[in-house]
Amino acid sequence: MAQTPFSDGFSVTLQAWGQRSGWTDAALVIAANLEDLGIQVQVEPLEDAVASSNLRSGGYEMQFSGLAAGPMNFFRSQWIPGATWTESLRYRNPEVIRLVNSASVAIDFDRRIELIHRAQELALQDMPLVPISERVVLVGSRIDRKILFEANLPPGTNPMVATLAELQRDSGPSSTGE
Repeated sequence: MAQTPFSDGFSVTLQAWGQRSGWTDAALVIAANLEDLGIQVQVEPLEDAVASSNLRSGGYEMQFSGLAAGPMNFFRSQWIPGATWTESLRYRNPEVIRLVNSASVAIDFDRRIELIHRAQELALQDMPLVPISERVVLVGSRIDRKILFEANLPPGTNPMVATLAELQRDSGPSSTGE
């Protein structure tokens, strides 16, 4: 920043989806961290519908928002044309698109991870999104591991139940008789 017109800092408004628990608090932490760089951040909590509308229309300077999805859907929604975040952010990088599409059909898990890592490295150079946190963290589950989508999960991602029918079939009757 020292060699830009913003070397003395600047002011910006950071919109937060204020109806979501913890999101305004997270935006305040971001604001405090950016202050160390000379960036003065005014946090503006908004109703979710307003924040969502602003995101789609481009009516924001900065916005703290999130996405929860299985890994490949998460990447596709950020970088593949037609997806929610891609359209909201107006992001297009043909090589990132190619890598994500290749990862989506890769049979070999290690190859899928390699392709996603390459896509992330490229995207981090030019995308208008700064990934700073994971929205949902699953730290424990009573769901048997065999019904989780483990084969589709890059390290550090959240497991998702395959289907409710599989959960019911594989779990059997509960010990409480319910």
